[in-house]
Amino acid sequence: MPRNVQDLCTDHFIEDDYVEETDTTKMSPKKKKYIIGLSCVGVFLVVLGVLYYFMASDWLKDFSTISYFTYAYNIGEDTATITKLNLNEDYPEKLWIPRKIKGMKVTAIADEALAGADELKEVVMSDNIESIGEKAFYACPNLEKITFSNNLTSVGAYAFDGTKFLDDLPNSGVSQINNILLKVGIDYFEPNSILVNDDSLIPEKYKDCPVYYFSDLHEEGLEVPTIWMNGIFNKNDRLVYVEMPDYLDSVPSYAFADCTNLEAIEFPENVGEIEEYAFQNCTSLVEADIPEHVTTIGQYAFANTSAEIPSDLTHVESIGEGAFQNCLGITEIIYPGSDSGVSRVENYCFDGCTNLESFTFSDPEAITFVGTGAFRGTGLESFTFPTGVTQIRDYVLSDCPNLTEVKLFDNIGEPKKQHETTSTVTLVDEDGYEYETEVTSYTTDGAQSICAFSFYNSENLDTIKLYHEDGSEVGSKGEVHLPSTLTTLNNANGSTRGYAFMNTAISSVSIPYGVGTVGQYSFSNDKNLTKVEFLTDEDGNHSVTTINEGAFAEDTNLETINVPDSMTSLGASCFLNCESLTEFDMSNTSISTIFAYTFKGCSSLTKSSISSSTTLIYGGAYDGTVSLTNIILPTTLTRINSGAFINQTDETHTDKLKIYEERDEASLNTQINSQFIQKDFFDETCELYVYATYDEEGKLVIPEEHSIEITGYWVYDGTTGEPTIVEPAS
Repeated sequence: MPRNVQDLCTDHFIEDDYVEETDTTKMSPKKKKYIIGLSCVGVFLVVLGVLYYFMASDWLKDFSTISYFTYAYNIGEDTATITKLNLNEDYPEKLWIPRKIKGMKVTAIADEALAGADELKEVVMSDNIESIGEKAFYACPNLEKITFSNNLTSVGAYAFDGTKFLDDLPNSGVSQINNILLKVGIDYFEPNSILVNDDSLIPEKYKDCPVYYFSDLHEEGLEVPTIWMNGIFNKNDRLVYVEMPDYLDSVPSYAFADCTNLEAIEFPENVGEIEEYAFQNCTSLVEADIPEHVTTIGQYAFANTSAEIPSDLTHVESIGEGAFQNCLGITEIIYPGSDSGVSRVENYCFDGCTNLESFTFSDPEAITFVGTGAFRGTGLESFTFPTGVTQIRDYVLSDCPNLTEVKLFDNIGEPKKQHETTSTVTLVDEDGYEYETEVTSYTTDGAQSICAFSFYNSENLDTIKLYHEDGSEVGSKGEVHLPSTLTTLNNANGSTRGYAFMNTAISSVSIPYGVGTVGQYSFSNDKNLTKVEFLTDEDGNHSVTTINEGAFAEDTNLETINVPDSMTSLGASCFLNCESLTEFDMSNTSISTIFAYTFKGCSSLTKSSISSSTTLIYGGAYDGTVSLTNIILPTTLTRINSGAFINQTDETHTDKLKIYEERDEASLNTQINSQFIQKDFFDETCELYVYATYDEEGKLVIPEEHSIEITGYWVYDGTTGEPTIVEPAS
């Protein structure tokens, strides 16, 4: 019976009288084996295809975003670090961090490597990643999903700040991934809480505070965290006391930074490192008893706290820049040396420690560097620089109100005392392979430069003594003696900045042979300074060539200064308002320019001889030099600016300044007509005389046309060599 259309569409329909036919033909064993073999091969190929698909897919994932990254190779480690995501390229929303690049394992994501990737939504890390740098994903506002490596050992501060991922973590709870504690929300704690170990003995002072235990800070089902993301308790103002857990051997970077109400911290026995910024800006922190087993204190670790740091730091092997900046609890320090491998006091290390009154180097011979601002604003009364310190750096002892005396090493022995330094350097052999070797270098001990603002505004500093290798000293109270090794009295980088002794109480200073430049405002506004002496070598030669702008400005009691014949430059305002200065003879120098206000307000100046090398005098150079009665202007002057000689009289000094021009009247008129010399370079408080010239009959030559009104004529006296005024024949 034939099927109808409906029957053909029904799979389960069977005719009533249908009988299944039976195949009576038997399959041979050989054919069976053949079919079984083909089936096995087919299954194998299918399995292989599936495996290939997944492996290829995984490989493609691993390298699908590799072109968007910049890498750095860690030579000698066969590893690589992602340093930057190229934000200008059209990178995808989902990024895979590749396992390898050119055969090297990618183990790290550098500081700020993916910062600012505002299109990024998801990141997948391989298990090769061991560290994530500071601000690595900073300001990625759409990043909401991160697959972390299971082998992370560190996560930098602010690594995920400004991401949706971090914003979505609960502010009232604890967030942990694997063994890393990512976040403990500020709202997790009640105000004035303490955080302690399970078996903690709570100090009596905090008995009534809400108590939290570190054992509660890891999520159920996860192992106890052995790593804290840097900044884990950053800006948490609800903690007042913390007893660190014993499962950490270091206090991570920024861990408690800006915890403004934190008063005390208790360190466990196994902590060996306090990392950078760990307690920065914990303004209430007083109790921080650093254990003897702590060997590393990172930069700015206790900056802006009141922590009462133990005085003996000789066990510490590394103290970072600004480690104790503005730490008001420090009163006394014994600093480590060669036993701890310490050779430096880093920049700003004790800057602003106003209560630091005693500082001792346990091993001064080991110290070769005292950094910028290292002791600025401290309460020290005296300080001795170690022999190996060659630069007295910027602000090192500035703004120290109690500082009265400094000692510097004077290297006068034969042979000169040297400091030995051994360092490891990387070299390349003839085949192009890098190798490391130790290099020993030697530097002459003793200060070679005093940089900008070194002792600025230490208003009671009046004495710098020199000490020798045998222990003897040179110098008396009120005197400044500078070491024979000194060559620079301004910034060591070559700029003219000075200010080294500005606003101090020095009464006299001896500047050694070897110094070539005195920096800007180096000794300015020192009301006690009366005498400056530039020393010579054994043959009587000077070395200084330049005194920069304002070097002695406002030194109202400065009376004498010897003028080195080696000088070629004198800066603007150099002796501004030096009311007691009586003489400055430049006749034997090679000074080419007298700048604006160089001698302005030098009301006691009676003699100022100008060099025959001088070509230019700026306006205001001699403004108010009311005691100056005469001055000779050499013919080398090609320009005198407006107001160079003005205000030369007052109620006490009524004699006008006699300006003797070595030019004759015709030459002066030519210069004025050419405007090289301006007509108003002097005023009514001056009298202008030009050099007298005579015709063949012995009569004074007087031009018919005058560009300027002169007072008269002069010649050199044949006996005294002084200017003598002559009258025209009638």
